[in-house]
Amino acid sequence: MGTLHLNGTLDLSGRLTLGDKVLVDGKEVLVALKFGEMPPHSIYGVPPSPPPPTEPIWASSSEAVHVQVIEKLVVVNGAICIQGVARTKGLVRAAPVKVTIGGVAVAVTMSWAQMPTASVMLTASGQSK
Repeated sequence: MGTLHLNGTLDLSGRLTLGDKVLVDGKEVLVALKFGEMPPHSIYGVPPSPPPPTEPIWASSSEAVHVQVIEKLVVVNGAICIQGVARTKGLVRAAPVKVTIGGVAVAVTMSWAQMPTASVMLTASGQSK
């Protein structure tokens, strides 16, 4: 199918499966990954001093989301994310985009995971096959 480029204001809804790769404003849309699936969405943090060891982060999807990219659900603002072996929970804070699912912003690369001790940039989309 190729790459689908979404730009401007668009609110997706219902059950929808999008192409092989989906970009919003030139950035890859995040898709939900299972805990331990590699590569994770991020392993880099912006920690307080002294820096904790970097641990991978995986973002999940909301139960209300039925939009998929390559059979994986799209991640939206406020979705749960999990970091490291301790499975610390945080929330996805989507970068400002005008593409939404049911009025909730779609998360793209360069969105953030707000963890209890740090904000971590989500640098990988999870769209790789």
